[in-house]
Amino acid sequence: MERLSFSALADFWACPRLYHYRHELELPVPARDRSARREGTQLHEQLHLHALGHTPPLAHSTEPEQAARWQAYLQAIAPYQGWESHSEWACLVPLKLSGLNTQASEPAPEPAKTLWLYGRIDRLYVKADRLVLLDFKTGKGTPLKLLELQLDFYAWLLWQAQSQLAPHQQTPSAQPFTQIQAQAICLTEELSGPICERTLTAEKLPELSSRFESLLTSLLSPGPHDVPEPRSVNGKPWCTMCEYQRLCPEGSYHAE
Repeated sequence: MERLSFSALADFWACPRLYHYRHELELPVPARDRSARREGTQLHEQLHLHALGHTPPLAHSTEPEQAARWQAYLQAIAPYQGWESHSEWACLVPLKLSGLNTQASEPAPEPAKTLWLYGRIDRLYVKADRLVLLDFKTGKGTPLKLLELQLDFYAWLLWQAQSQLAPHQQTPSAQPFTQIQAQAICLTEELSGPICERTLTAEKLPELSSRFESLLTSLLSPGPHDVPEPRSVNGKPWCTMCEYQRLCPEGSYHAE
């Protein structure tokens, strides 16, 4: 079974070479990046404990930065008290892709390929035919385009996986979702609160489906992928944000 997470898709979207380094060669992440990821993982574990009805250590922290994160979290979830909730919700959604590029020597296109898309959502809130997705961010400087891509992907994934959201769909009177609202919530003291918001409706679904199916088809096509020009994010080359920049031959874009 071929399974793909959003992080892998985002890496390919940013740069096929980054995808190659991280997911095909499986090169280790530099120590400085591992440290930041561990901190984020630990914070998400505490937020999950709270969703399960426990009081995490974060709630009693006297450290200003941690206390600010806790307050930002409480403010973000306050509008959804009383809603059905799901924390660290994971799903697998099958997607059939046809029309994959083939080698010139092949006489016919390959048959449709089934790809299993994987997502783990920080927090979901369900009420009637509405679903709200919250993605908690603990780092700084995530490009807006990447946030939009992530929220669009999760909303698109959830639209297809909504039958898995029990007990919502087990109720005879339950209606299919008419709207999925996705928000990226920053939990740093300087930028606490929503920093990006996307809304998916049935009218927008075909456009998103076409966009992601095209990206996934490109990723799965056989043969080498072209390496695109560095993307510009807030006036800076995308490559300066890459964990593997010092391994890349594009030396003029290396960070000092």
